[in-house]
Amino acid sequence: ANGMPPPRYGTLAFSSKTEKLVLHEYLDMRELRGEQVAEYLVPFLEKAKIWQEAIAGNNLPIIGSPTSSSG
Repeated sequence: ANGMPPPRYGTLAFSSKTEKLVLHEYLDMRELRGEQVAEYLVPFLEKAKIWQEAIAGNNLPIIGSPTSSSG
């Protein structure tokens, strides 16, 4: 998931402190507005939900659609 092209909506990582998988993102605070945070949270939370459900079912999620090149 971390190797997907942008926008990725968060980075998956393992926290050795909590021994849990975490999804995090750094947002530039300089010109950040509430509307931008709200807009970003929709796909971020969807990604978290997809991974949570997949892990609970001992699966890997299928994210995005496979691409093919022609020519």
